[in-house]
Amino acid sequence: MKQSFQILLCVIRHILFNNIPKANDITRTIAKKAYQYITSKKTCQEIYDYIDSKTGGLGYREKRIGKDWERVVTLGCYIAWADITNSDSHILEIGTGLGRTLYCMQYNSPKEIVTLEIDPFILAIALYSNPYQPFQEALWKPNTHILLGDAVLLALILKSRKYRFNHIVHDGGPNPEKNPRLYNRFFLSLLYDLLVNNGTISVFAGRNPHYVSRIYNLLKRIGFVNVYVVSPPGINVKIVRGVKPGKVDTERV
Repeated sequence: MKQSFQILLCVIRHILFNNIPKANDITRTIAKKAYQYITSKKTCQEIYDYIDSKTGGLGYREKRIGKDWERVVTLGCYIAWADITNSDSHILEIGTGLGRTLYCMQYNSPKEIVTLEIDPFILAIALYSNPYQPFQEALWKPNTHILLGDAVLLALILKSRKYRFNHIVHDGGPNPEKNPRLYNRFFLSLLYDLLVNNGTISVFAGRNPHYVSRIYNLLKRIGFVNVYVVSPPGINVKIVRGVKPGKVDTERV
């Protein structure tokens, strides 16, 4: 426990010193060690059960990968709002998971993707034994920096170091009801501050109409404009999107 805490402090220290590539290297080292641990302790079935418990069961079963591919990628692209990005985009992602949304964001070859993940075991699977090989390959592209740690803490540090992003993808859990601290006004306001003017945000809001409405209204109260709800065809979940208003901001990551 003490060693793990010290390693996480190393990740934070390098972000504070504006060295995200080094923090990314440390994160990947931790993930490799976590992978060695889980493969020595868990069966394949237990690993798939763990993935489903963390991702909401969106088809990450070996026997279902073929027929679920289209649905999983369609949902990922809707959550990512991939078509709003371009080759100059700096993107922040909340919740790396197996790399589904990051895979979709790679379509337009953005300049940089910084993705935050709190679970070293999910990262281990995503990087070294991903049920979807294309997702794993996307996570290893040189424009991708993965940071291990609590999203609230890491976002506060990124803000303090004046990092800013053109686009934010918030996919911080399959069920916002079970992770309310990533969907409250404080955190969503923090994401607003991390965007450049005219920056965009896409928030996975789940199925519960109450939470969808709550996230929608919070984004509007915080100051986002052009806020709207979208739902992928044939998939009963909602994504809330918005734009940070203002003159074009040249500040970048």
